[in-house]
Amino acid sequence: MHYRFEPDIFSGQPMHLTRSADDDYRVTIAGHTAGRIFRTMRGSHRCIWFWTVTGPYLPGARLTGSGDADDLQGAKIAFRATFDSWLAWAIRRNAPVTWYE
Repeated sequence: MHYRFEPDIFSGQPMHLTRSADDDYRVTIAGHTAGRIFRTMRGSHRCIWFWTVTGPYLPGARLTGSGDADDLQGAKIAFRATFDSWLAWAIRRNAPVTWYE
């Protein structure tokens, strides 16, 4: 299901993590699901934290919507940086944005 929002509803809003399972979090911003951060294995012996921004429609902003980090804090920082880049782009467009939940 998708929605249309004025992007400024996300300005200045904090990011919240809600535990879905052990080492798996749903990320919400302004009460809307923005994505997910979870711990997974990379190769046979290395754990990483994978993050993915799934709420906002990213292709128009030409952003990569996922990545990984060595720890949860790094994943949160990378997630927020991508979201904030999208938000700046969306506000410059001055039009409603598509959001998927």
